Amino acid sequence: MSYSDSYLPKDGGNRLLQVSYSYPQSTQKLQELQNVIKGYHSIKKVKVYLFVNSGFINDIILTDYTSYKPKSQEILSRIKEGSEIDSKISDKELFIEKRVQNGIEYKVLYLKAYSPISSDTYMIYSVMFDETSYIHKQHRFDMIMSAIVLLGIIALLIVWKVWHKEKLLEAQDNFVKSAMHEIGTPLSVIMCNHELREEIYGSDEYSDEIASAVKVLKNSYDDISFLITKDKREYKKEPIDIATVLKQRVEYFQSIANANNKKIVCHLQDRCIFEISYIELVRLIDNNLSNAIKYSHKDTTITVTFEDKTIFFHSMGEVIKDTKSIFDKYVRENKVLGGYGLGLNMVQQIANRYDIAIDITSSEKSGTTFSYKFKCH
Repeated sequence: MSYSDSYLPKDGGNRLLQVSYSYPQSTQKLQELQNVIKGYHSIKKVKVYLFVNSGFINDIILTDYTSYKPKSQEILSRIKEGSEIDSKISDKELFIEKRVQNGIEYKVLYLKAYSPISSDTYMIYSVMFDETSYIHKQHRFDMIMSAIVLLGIIALLIVWKVWHKEKLLEAQDNFVKSAMHEIGTPLSVIMCNHELREEIYGSDEYSDEIASAVKVLKNSYDDISFLITKDKREYKKEPIDIATVLKQRVEYFQSIANANNKKIVCHLQDRCIFEISYIELVRLIDNNLSNAIKYSHKDTTITVTFEDKTIFFHSMGEVIKDTKSIFDKYVRENKVLGGYGLGLNMVQQIANRYDIAIDITSSEKSGTTFSYKFKCH
């Protein structure tokens, strides 16, 4: 609805004539438009400013509000506001400005459209948006993007470090392989010539010491060679008599034990055929014998027993406090004596592969016993 006021001439009395107009179809359309505006919570105000070539005519608020008769000062203020908006948009069809009211940021869009009825009349639509929700979303998006960028940088650093570490490990592997190759040849020459010397001149106290040292070196060499190649090489399984191999390895380590003022006693009370790689079986036996010699007290006896399809390595030495973590890589309870902390981890991997049950008992009174139970054929 709209209305117009006219004052009657003075001679007719100071009377006011008010004519009202209603637009039923327009009201329906306006209601539809208001529903659209209400559907967007960010839209806070929509107004239409009417202009003719001579200047500002009126402004229309497209939302519900209480009808009232404006005062002259308010009319002048609205005329001023309309003129300022007209000068801002000028000959542009779209103009955007930002506005802050009561600490809230708004964005106002001004769109110009010409009247389809009168060529000298045009409208400027003003739509005010509350930017609070958008700004919060933008800040949240900025934080997410910053976090993604930071995580990306961290990921790149990790990838670079891993790549750099891989390169170092590759270089280390190449160095170890080259070193092993360089050690292998002279080690074989030393062993061969030592055996020839004993054949010609016989053994003595010094040759026994040399033989013991060479065997220790050879055992370490075999361990490292196995660690390098175990993931790249398929070890052939074959039926093996465990008692026979165990006896051979005890005889091999006997001279090492003697050189360390220790003795190995072997009791083979059982026979067992087990399908396993010879190299892996030797590594399992040798590491246990080597550890027993290294960690047992001087002038003690190491007992190796094979019964009930189980190998028992018994020695008298320091008590093993943690019998579970002793098999972890690089774990050594005794930090004084040398070692890599890899031998028992290697033994555990071999045992797991062939389903060999491991058990450890260790006390100060009865000593330490490592047992390995085989599921023999």
